[in-house]
Amino acid sequence: MSTNKIGSHLESLRIERKLSLRKAAEKSRLSHGYIRDVELGEKRCNGEGTEIIPRPQTLRKFAEAYDADFNELMRIAGHVDDPQHSPNKPNCIIEISLDDVLYVHVDENNQVQVHLLEQVYYEIMHLHEYMLLEERLENSDFIRVNVGTYVNLRRVYSYDEKNNRIFFDQRKAGKFVEIAWLRAKLLKMLIENAVARNNENSIEYKIETNQSRSLFIRSTED
Repeated sequence: MSTNKIGSHLESLRIERKLSLRKAAEKSRLSHGYIRDVELGEKRCNGEGTEIIPRPQTLRKFAEAYDADFNELMRIAGHVDDPQHSPNKPNCIIEISLDDVLYVHVDENNQVQVHLLEQVYYEIMHLHEYMLLEERLENSDFIRVNVGTYVNLRRVYSYDEKNNRIFFDQRKAGKFVEIAWLRAKLLKMLIENAVARNNENSIEYKIETNQSRSLFIRSTED
């Protein structure tokens, strides 16, 4: 993934949020000169121009400052593979703890996206496999917030009721999932109870008997 794509994307986000370079620098704790270099795709101080690829920790600062999806920035910057452009990479079996999963999304092509804090794993599933996955998630403290999107109640720390957004961080930063209005109305109490329990560190979720909290994904390797 070329750097100018992430730079252009970050510039578009900044303009959309109506942030000047100095205001963006203040919110992200990055210098306004560096932000502009990233937007242009190169470091200008040496005359030759050095290509800039923001590191993951820097992208997280951008995500928090611009209220953007960290994982999407990671993908655009090339730190996370886009499965649609990695057809020749071999599959491998990856074991993931459900406790580490923030949310799972399944698109119209039955491509499953398992979102962790700083990583995403992909797998194409047949309909029967997807139905089994849905049942597994529903029995493991995941709730359906949209068609094909399941959120892990154990990882929900903030809820923006005005914008119908679930956050996995107390500061309402980083990754989030938007809920359809009707689902938000139906799930409001459940989500708020989860936020209260998680922030009090007194989790009282049901414990699955005879069931592992591991998820196995046939994913392309990073």
